Amino acid sequence: MARTGSVALVVALCWANAAGAATINFAGLAPGTQLGTQFQAQGVTFLPYNGVNGVVRAAATGKVAQFDSCFACEFYNSGGKVVFSTLHQTVTFHAGLASTTPAVTGPLLMQVYDAGGNVLGSTSVNVTSGTDFTTALTVTVPTARIAAATIEVGQSIAETDVVAISDLSFEDNATMLPDFSLDGPAAVGVLAGSLPTLVNINILRIGGSVGPINFSVAGLPPGVTGTFSPNP
Repeated sequence: MARTGSVALVVALCWANAAGAATINFAGLAPGTQLGTQFQAQGVTFLPYNGVNGVVRAAATGKVAQFDSCFACEFYNSGGKVVFSTLHQTVTFHAGLASTTPAVTGPLLMQVYDAGGNVLGSTSVNVTSGTDFTTALTVTVPTARIAAATIEVGQSIAETDVVAISDLSFEDNATMLPDFSLDGPAAVGVLAGSLPTLVNINILRIGGSVGPINFSVAGLPPGVTGTFSPNP
């Protein structure tokens, strides 16, 4: 789609009050399992974060999700990402650092995001490698807007150190209505006589949203046209 200027992608979202809590752990998965859609029925999907995937590992205190799988990476910063099928107000990771020799102490950073990918809040806690994976990192926002959360090692921790979580918890918003948001660039520049410019716009579905979404474009400058593919 070719365009000039700034385009705001704004969609009204529906919130719901918390109705209980849910916890995800990894006791039922075999060590070596790469995380993805195993908890989709519980409203949680694991995605690669900066190319890094989570893998189930056996620890002294039980199974954990360890973020140490990065295809064809020589060096990487350990971190994980989860996205939710409904919006939440509070999310908690219980986390730690895998064992190292010698042991290191440094920060873990947690951030939460709205459906458009904007950071809503963050927290940081110092941990020591090889102790346990029970340190709580919690972020709460004023209303149920959390659509995703990440956890990663802080900048002062070496690339060889790996973060792991024993579980994550969040309130169970069973009454959330289906809705969606859009994610795309804030502005795209085009030049007269240039080739068409392709702009990717992602649909972020919330609360079990399904079905087609129809797009239209208006208000473009003279000589500039826009089409969507596919539409709906």
